[in-house]
Amino acid sequence: MYNTYFKFSCLPFENTLDQQFLFLSKSLEEVIAALLYFVNGKKSFALLWGDVGTGKTMIVHHLLGKLPRSVKPILIPYPDTEYIEILRYVARVLKINTEGKGILDLTDKVKAALTKASLAGQQVVLIIDEAHLLSIGSLEHIRLLSNIEMTENKLLQILLIGQNELSHKLRRKKMRQLRQRINVNRLLSPMSPSETIGYIDHRLGVAGSSFDKCFESACKKLIYKMTGGVPRSINRLCDTALLICMSEKGDKITVRILKKAHDALHRGVIPAPQESKPGRFFSVEKLKPALAGGVLGVLLALGFLGYNRYLGENLTRAEEKSASSSMPGLVTPLTPVLRSNLPSSLPSMAIRRSIRSLLLSKSPDQIPHHSGNRRPTTKIRMQIGNPHNLREKKLMKRLPQRAEIRRRLIKISKPGEKH
Repeated sequence: MYNTYFKFSCLPFENTLDQQFLFLSKSLEEVIAALLYFVNGKKSFALLWGDVGTGKTMIVHHLLGKLPRSVKPILIPYPDTEYIEILRYVARVLKINTEGKGILDLTDKVKAALTKASLAGQQVVLIIDEAHLLSIGSLEHIRLLSNIEMTENKLLQILLIGQNELSHKLRRKKMRQLRQRINVNRLLSPMSPSETIGYIDHRLGVAGSSFDKCFESACKKLIYKMTGGVPRSINRLCDTALLICMSEKGDKITVRILKKAHDALHRGVIPAPQESKPGRFFSVEKLKPALAGGVLGVLLALGFLGYNRYLGENLTRAEEKSASSSMPGLVTPLTPVLRSNLPSSLPSMAIRRSIRSLLLSKSPDQIPHHSGNRRPTTKIRMQIGNPHNLREKKLMKRLPQRAEIRRRLIKISKPGEKH
């Protein structure tokens, strides 16, 4: 390792519970003081929560070393189990036989043992680490366990320590009774930039060195930016940086080495190739992209055709409406009242041929007979509306009902002329 290279007496950045590496910042000192007040004041409940790697377990072991001899701690480091198992563990610590006993019997036995210990001047504190793993039901049972008390004081004090998820659980409405019993509530937040450098310097000092001997001054801001002041992240980064610096035979850790160490710690997992199944040349999985592309192409084509049809119909209606508003007597396919206004003696086929001849500017004899109603194109429709067209006048003269069509269909009038 790099101990010999940097002349360290021990590894300075191991994630262990060695109390000589505990760096007491101002915020950490306040948290420890609040926990000691909870124990010495014989309060019912205390809560300590914080993000991953902020040093909660380290504080628990530091607190155990600060407790007076009259306090008997019961530490549960991993509570991801049923409440009955937690109760049995507490009973075994209190030297109670748990064989064949249910929750009610064990609760009575535990209460009797706690009462005996209190009369002897002994105080029992239940410390549950990783309490965010407890279920809602287990938290409620633990609250009921805190009801064990005497007239003068509480027989059992409970300290819950966990990650941020524990705080989220306690915010639920069904947890309001437990939340009201919490006397001490502390958040263990990450360290500040100055505390981060002091933390590193303290650990290097325990190993017989210092920050200035191992790091360049330009690394201070970058270390905090990369770690966010979280102790576990700081340990991982500094440990990797020292190893890289030794491999490159450098005197101090530079910004480049820090970046290299950070990249090494956060490098993504190398993807491994998937094993192919032998004997299969046709696979549905391989056709999924092609099928998806084909379906998408069909949907786009249908949408494009529908949009064009919708756009054409709206454009036709808009043009006919505009033409009708500009020339009130103009005949368009949107005027269904024309047939009702014409005399019944006028044949329907003659009406169609006459109107279509006007639209196409052709004589009725040149237009083939058909039974359907065809809409004129936009180009032809735009030619309608010229009342002085000679071809239209000649056509009107050839029609046997020219006077009626002129009066009811077109109503040609010159500007300024009144009829």
